[in-house]
Amino acid sequence: MPTPAKPTPEHRPVDRRNFFRKTTAAAALSLSASAYGHVSGANDRVRVAFLGCGGRAQAHINLIAKLAETGAVAPVAVCDVWDGLEEEYDQRHGNAVIRRKFAQGLYPSAAKCGLNPADRTRVAKDYRKILDLKDVDAVCISTPDHWHARMTLDSLAAGKDVYVEKPMTRTADEAVAVMDAAARLNRVVTVGVQSLADPVWKAAHDFLRTGKLGTVSHLSAGAFRSDVRGQWRFYRLAAEMTPRAVDWDLFLGHRFDVGGEPLGPVAVRVRVLRRAVHRPVRPPRYPPAVRDAPAVPRPGDGGRRAVRGTRRPGRAGRGHHRRGLRRVSPRRHRRDDLRGPAR
Repeated sequence: MPTPAKPTPEHRPVDRRNFFRKTTAAAALSLSASAYGHVSGANDRVRVAFLGCGGRAQAHINLIAKLAETGAVAPVAVCDVWDGLEEEYDQRHGNAVIRRKFAQGLYPSAAKCGLNPADRTRVAKDYRKILDLKDVDAVCISTPDHWHARMTLDSLAAGKDVYVEKPMTRTADEAVAVMDAAARLNRVVTVGVQSLADPVWKAAHDFLRTGKLGTVSHLSAGAFRSDVRGQWRFYRLAAEMTPRAVDWDLFLGHRFDVGGEPLGPVAVRVRVLRRAVHRPVRPPRYPPAVRDAPAVPRPGDGGRRAVRGTRRPGRAGRGHHRRGLRRVSPRRHRRDDLRGPAR
C-alpha cells in the first residue's frame, strides 16, 4: 500500500532545524498561490531587475524578454561591475570552427532589455542604486557565489522578492540569515535549482511513491559535463576587461560583509616594472675572451677575494663596470701562473 504523501514544505512552518535537515547546500522558499498574491504588481506586471549580467544571467534575460511579450513581466533595470562586450568570435570544437556571438556585461544586457545605456538610475554598476528603485518588484541575482547572500539580504530589506542562483549562500550562517530575513519580512526567495523544477523529477517521484517499482534500497547519482571545452562552461577572457571597464573593488566585495565576515579579500596594488612587462631583459654580451676566461684572485688573499670595480674591456667611457670578479685574457692568466704566488 503506497505511503500517503507528506505535507509540502509550503504548508509546514519553516524553522531553523528543519531548514538544516532538509537543505544542506541550497534552499528554496516556494512561491505558493497565497504568497503570489503578496507580490507587488502581481495583478499587473512583475517588474524584474537583474543583478549580475554574465553568462548565466543571459538565459534569464532571454526568458524574461520572451515572457514580456505576454505582458506578465517586464525587465526594468540591470547591474554589473563590467561595462561588457558584444562581438562575434570563432570557437573550435575539434576540427570544426563555430562562429559564436558574445554579448555579456552591463551595457549589452541593457540593450537586450530595451533600456537606455545612458540611464544611470536603471543601468548601474552598484546594485544598491537598483534596489532604491520603487518600481522594482523582484530581482534576479546571477553574480559570483560570494555576493549571493549579501545581495539577497539587501534586496529583502528593500522590499523585493528574490530569485537567486545556486548556491543560495556560501556558509550555513549566511543561509540562516537569509532564511530569517525572508520569514521576518514576508518576502519570496527562490533558489535557481533548475533541475528540481523540471516536471520529469516530479513524475519520477510520483511513480516511486506508487510502489510499482518495488522497494528502492539504493540511489546513485552523478554529474559530468561531457564537453570538449572542459568539465564546466567556457568563460571568455577579453582584452576589454581592463581596470577602466571593471569595478574590481566592488567585484571583490571586501567592503561588504555578512555577519561580520567580509565577502572577499582586500585588493592589493602590485607595482610592475614597465620594462619587465613590455620586453624581456636580455643578458649582457661579452667578448669571448672576457666571457670564457677564469677569474684572477687578488695576490696574497689566498683566493678569497677578487679585484672589484674594474671596467670591462671594450666598455671604456660608458660607465659600465662589473661588481664581481675581474676577467682577463687566457694569455694574461697563463703569464700570471708562471710568476708564482706573491711574496
